[in-house]
Amino acid sequence: MNTKEIRGMVAKGRLEPAIKEAVLLTKDTELANLGIGVSNGYRKYKKDSIAGIMDSNEDSKRYAVLTHQLLNLLNEYELYELKELKQNVEKLTDELRAQKEPAVETAEVQKELEEISEEMQQIEMAESKDDVKPGFLERIKTFIEKAQEPDSSYNKALKTVKNGYNILQDIASGYNSVAEWFALPQVPRLFLKKEDR
Repeated sequence: MNTKEIRGMVAKGRLEPAIKEAVLLTKDTELANLGIGVSNGYRKYKKDSIAGIMDSNEDSKRYAVLTHQLLNLLNEYELYELKELKQNVEKLTDELRAQKEPAVETAEVQKELEEISEEMQQIEMAESKDDVKPGFLERIKTFIEKAQEPDSSYNKALKTVKNGYNILQDIASGYNSVAEWFALPQVPRLFLKKEDR
């Protein structure tokens, strides 16, 4: 389930399943503890509600706080995913730069990645995904597609990098996870690692 679907659940007043889905979404990230915290807060709210120790005003306030915490968690998760994508692009760029005797193809690919990385700097200042201009995502998608063409300079440059294809697969997976937020097409699943399929 993605963040948009979880927000839809919240909008329909289905906070409990939305929190469960958010915990699953964030479980393997640095945001896992925040997800668990929101879940624990909801469990305490539910327990107090069943026990009847809250008046309707207190009930409404606590429900609103939990909703706000969940929406903030989703926002942070989206920024986390964008930053992960940025780190993978920078990792591949650094691997190309580190070559002692770079191939001719490497210069073109390195330049493209550096330009993409430069466009991605906006992510560091963003407070939400809505602050991010997605133009770099189109370039990443094109980069992934070119790198999959066997005779392209992009493919040849990747062959010169240790774990180049693994890094590319991480980039493709990261691209797919954020592209839907900006209504962009996914890259084909064959570009992804087996566990992402």
